[in-house]
Amino acid sequence: MGGRKRIGFAGVIDNRIYFAMVQCICEVFSDCDVIFAGEVFGTYPVWMHGFDNLHYIPVSYEELPSMIQSLDIGILPFLEDMRIRFQRNIFNTLPAESR
Repeated sequence: MGGRKRIGFAGVIDNRIYFAMVQCICEVFSDCDVIFAGEVFGTYPVWMHGFDNLHYIPVSYEELPSMIQSLDIGILPFLEDMRIRFQRNIFNTLPAESR
């Protein structure tokens, strides 16, 4: 992980993550690092080991703003009602400010 563009998600990693979306991102953007940063809730997802460009970085709640700032592109890879999830997550992400 160095010098390459960073696509990622920072937050709770659990069974709501839409694996097909993550798989597509890893395959289409194989020249980028795909980062999942935060805490794993429940069982560690098996899919996190499926791609060379997919990386898990354990970070605390306090470290999330700086992790979000380090990403070139942020993603919200959830399958549930995206309208509600987007509204909730965008307001959690905005306070991280831009670089």
